[in-house]
Amino acid sequence: VRLLLRLLLPTSSILCVLLWFLISSSTMISNAADISNLARVSFSNSSLPERDTRHMHASTYGARYYRESIPKYTFPKTSIPAKVAYQLVHDEITLDGLPEQNMASFVTTWMEPEGLKLINESLNKNLADVDQYPQTREIHQRCVSMLADIFNAPNVRKKSPSSTAEGAKGKEGDEKGEADKGDDDDDVVYEPVSVGTSTIGSSEAFMLAGLALKFNWRNRMAKLGKPTDKPNLVLGHNAQVALEKFCRYFDVVPRFVDVTQETNFILSPEKAMELIDENTIGVVAILGSTYTGAFEPVEELDRLLRELHEKKGWYVPIHVDAASGGFIAPFLFPDLKWDFRLEMVRSINVSGHKYGLAMPGIGWVLFKDRADLAEELVFHIAYLGGDMPTYSLNFSRNASSVIAQYYSFLRLGFEGYKDIMFTCQRNALLLEECLRRMDHWNIWSDASCSLPVVAFSLKWGKDGGDYDDYDVSHKLRQKNWIVPAYTMPPASQEITLLRIVVRESHSVDLIEHLVLDLEWACMELAKERAKLRHKFIEEGMKAARIADAKAKEEEAKLTEKFPHAAAAAGVGAASSGPNPSSSSSIMDDDGHGPSAPTLSRRGDERGPPAHDHLVDFGGDQAHGTYNKVC
Repeated sequence: VRLLLRLLLPTSSILCVLLWFLISSSTMISNAADISNLARVSFSNSSLPERDTRHMHASTYGARYYRESIPKYTFPKTSIPAKVAYQLVHDEITLDGLPEQNMASFVTTWMEPEGLKLINESLNKNLADVDQYPQTREIHQRCVSMLADIFNAPNVRKKSPSSTAEGAKGKEGDEKGEADKGDDDDDVVYEPVSVGTSTIGSSEAFMLAGLALKFNWRNRMAKLGKPTDKPNLVLGHNAQVALEKFCRYFDVVPRFVDVTQETNFILSPEKAMELIDENTIGVVAILGSTYTGAFEPVEELDRLLRELHEKKGWYVPIHVDAASGGFIAPFLFPDLKWDFRLEMVRSINVSGHKYGLAMPGIGWVLFKDRADLAEELVFHIAYLGGDMPTYSLNFSRNASSVIAQYYSFLRLGFEGYKDIMFTCQRNALLLEECLRRMDHWNIWSDASCSLPVVAFSLKWGKDGGDYDDYDVSHKLRQKNWIVPAYTMPPASQEITLLRIVVRESHSVDLIEHLVLDLEWACMELAKERAKLRHKFIEEGMKAARIADAKAKEEEAKLTEKFPHAAAAAGVGAASSGPNPSSSSSIMDDDGHGPSAPTLSRRGDERGPPAHDHLVDFGGDQAHGTYNKVC
C-alpha cells in the first residue's frame, strides 16, 4: 500500500496542476477576445470626436477624471472638476523655465512663507476701495513714508498728539534735526513733505512721473506766454523701453544721449546738457543701468542743471529711474548723493518687486514736494464712499502687493536689507572673479560700486571666434540656465553682452554650479565647431577629388577624340611630363606640381586643426578646381 501511494500521489499532483493550467488559459483567452472586441467597437465608434491637439486639450490622465477634450482658444461649453482644471493648468506652467535659474530678471522670485500667507489673505481686497479697507490704505501711506525716509526726503517737524504744551516747543515747519534745545525727541514726530503712490511696477511709475514733468513744464510756459506744443525729454540710449513708451504715448519728443564705452555705457552729463533747451521738461538719470548695472552721475548732473538755471533761467528738473538701484544705494552706498538731498531731483521711481524683495506687481513713485505733482493729475472720486484722491493709470487691483511690501519693510528693517544687499554684492564679485580666471571673458561691470550685476562677453567678440555670446546663452539653456545675450545701445551695437543678475535667492553654491556650466558650455561649443570644421574640410577635399577625377576623365576623352591636337599641345599620354603652358598643370615657385593640402596647427607639424586654428592648404598656388571648391 505504501509503495502504491508513493507512486500515485506525485502523478495525481501533476495531473491536477495541468488541469488548473488548462482551465486558466482558456479563461484568459476568452477575456482577451472580449477586450479586443470591445476595443474595436469603441475605436470604430464614429460618435467620438477627432482629437486636434493644436486647438484642444486631448483627453488627459488616461481619462481618469474626464473623457472629453477641452478647448484651448474657445470658451468651454461645460464645466470640469476643480482637480482636473488645476492639474491641467499646473502641468502646463511646469513647462516654464525655473525661476531659481532665471539669471536674466531683477524680479523677486522667493519670499518667506509668512509673506506668502499675507499675500493670500489680502488677494480679495481692492486697494482702490479705501472706504471699505481703510487700514490697507493706511499701510499704503506708511510704505510711502518709509520710502521717503530712506530717499532722504525733507521732513516737517510736528508736535506729537500726546505731548504737552510745555514739552513741545518746536515750530511746525522746521526741518528734521533742527529741534530747539528744550524739546524732547519723544514728543516730536517728523512727517515727510513728499507724496507718492504705489503702481503696478516701475513702468507705470515713470508714466506718472513723466506726466507730472510735462504738466509742470506746461504750466510754467503758459505763465510766461510761450508755446507748449513741443515738449522734449532728455535721456540716455540705455534707458528702459518704458521711457520711450511714455514719449510716444504722451507726445513728448525724446532726445537721446549716446552711451559708449568711453562713458561706461551710461549717460554723460556734459553730453546731456548739449540737448537741453527751454522746452525740455526734464532729464532722466538711471540709478543702475539695465546693461551693466552702473550708476549714472546724478550729483554732477544736478550741479550742471543748477548752473543752467542761474545762467539762462531754464528750470529743468531731474527724475531718477531707481527701479533697481533704489533699494541698493541707500544700504550699500549711503554717502552717494543721488536722491532728494539734491535740489534738482524732484521725483524718483523704484520697483518694490526687484530689490525691494516683494513679489511681482509693485512699484512706487515719489515726489519731493506736493508742488511737484500737478493738481490737474489728481482725481477725487466719491462713488465708493467718502472722498478719495487718486493718481494712477490703473484703478482696481488687489492689495496683496502692498501688504507684501509692508511685510518686507517690517520684517527686515534697515539692517536686514543691508545684510541681504551686501550678500548679493559679495556673490556678484565672486562671480566676476571666477570669470576673470577663466581667461576668455571681458568683464564690463563692477559690482563693487553698482548693482549686483555681472555683464561679460567673449574676448573675441561677435565675429572673431568659433562661437559667440548668443551660442553660449543658447547652450546654457540645456542646463536650464536663463542667461540673456544682447547687443549694447545703438552707438555701441558692435558689442554683445551676457548678463547675470544676482538676487537674494542666489547662493554661493548656485553661483559655483553656474560657473562650472559656463565652462562646460564653452568646451562643448568648441568641440562642436571643431567637428563641423573637420566635416567641412573632408567634404571639400572629397568634392575636390571628384572634380579632379572628372576633369581628368574629360581630358582623356578629348585626347582620344583629338589625338593630333592633344599631341601638338603637349597633353595626353604621349606627353613626357607636365607642361608649364598646360592649363591643367600649374607649377609652384620651386618648379614642382601642386602640393598636397596640409592641415597645419599654427604652422607646426602636420595634424588635425584645433578648434581655434585656421586651415592652411599649402603653397601659394593650388589646383584650380580644388581651390575653387574649397
